[in-house]
Amino acid sequence: KPKCQGPHPPHPRACPMPLAGGPGLSFATAPLHPLRRAHTTPRPPAKRPRRPRPARPRAADFDAPEAQLHGGPTEAEAKPDVDADADGEADADEGGGWGLMTDSVLEVKWKMEGRGGSCVGCDAEAAKGPGGGRVDARRGVGPPELKSPYSTAGMVQRIYAYVNARKTMAEFLGWFQGDFDNYAQVVEDRKLGLHPREGGGHEHIHCQLMPVPSADAQNGDALIFAKYYFDGDPRKIFRQRLYKVFVGEQSHAVEMRIYRFFKEVEERIEACDYDFSRVNLHDDDLYAWLEGCEIFWRRDDHDYPGVRRGAHFIGYMKGGGCTVFSTEIGAHIRIRDDLVVTEDDLWVNDRGFDQNGHFVYGNRRGIPYKMKRVHPRDPTLAWTLDPSSRPPDPPPG
Repeated sequence: KPKCQGPHPPHPRACPMPLAGGPGLSFATAPLHPLRRAHTTPRPPAKRPRRPRPARPRAADFDAPEAQLHGGPTEAEAKPDVDADADGEADADEGGGWGLMTDSVLEVKWKMEGRGGSCVGCDAEAAKGPGGGRVDARRGVGPPELKSPYSTAGMVQRIYAYVNARKTMAEFLGWFQGDFDNYAQVVEDRKLGLHPREGGGHEHIHCQLMPVPSADAQNGDALIFAKYYFDGDPRKIFRQRLYKVFVGEQSHAVEMRIYRFFKEVEERIEACDYDFSRVNLHDDDLYAWLEGCEIFWRRDDHDYPGVRRGAHFIGYMKGGGCTVFSTEIGAHIRIRDDLVVTEDDLWVNDRGFDQNGHFVYGNRRGIPYKMKRVHPRDPTLAWTLDPSSRPPDPPPG
């Protein structure tokens, strides 16, 4: 053992020492393999190859079978992708999904409940028609039996309709305020020998629309106080209403609810000279809104007979009218209302009928009250704003 002798202590791996009380062998001092290291670093695991993802759907791909409608994957492709990188990051190629036309969670539930109306298994002739029973991705719509209320395309369309209705409402509110009067129409009726009610003529009506500050304005809603009076005299008020204009959540159209005040509230408003900054109004001060009498406003760019050329708003009631209790006659009446609003005109065809179908108010010939916008400097109609003024040319008769 020459290597174990010398002035320095022997190395324990080169010179095995006998264990205490045992033979001169020690497993702890056995030499290491020449290719092994004393300290090893763990080798990183090899990455698993990614599975190829299906291509995104294009417009031309929507002529595929019904299983791929709305751009959704087939049953085999719908299996969850469990492959992930070693760092724990899931595959997210190309945005990580099917893009805009992916079925939403609610749409999947809608289809699983059997409300999708798929044409699988139905008569082949019934599936024929526009689009052949398939969805057109460029339009985002399909036949009625394949429409889903929760599809991505449907949601995008509803969002677009809501934003467009907000713009339409802003334009409508710019026109639906101020003073309007039908004095010119009354003059023409009297020249023709037409008198109100049974005579087929119109009463002289003035309408004043005033925006009311409200906390609902932060949500985009608007309140408008409407005051109607006879003969151009602000002291002859026959109707007070509060209108709430907003965009409907379901219809995505400009809607207007009608409220009417209690009698004591009307007296309080009159005592304040109709200055709403001096009137403290609460929801308890109003009647419940006249349910079923909502006015829906639709914008139209075509010419309307009798009004100025160009854009206008058409107001209508769904269902052909509503039934309310009239405090004036103490009975229920049926109301039908049709309106037209332009930048300078307000036409109101408001009619009321009793339970027997007899006229209660309105024009017997069905001709609307054609009111023109009143400008303070217009000598022909400015007098209708001042109770002490009289018309420059009283109507004949």
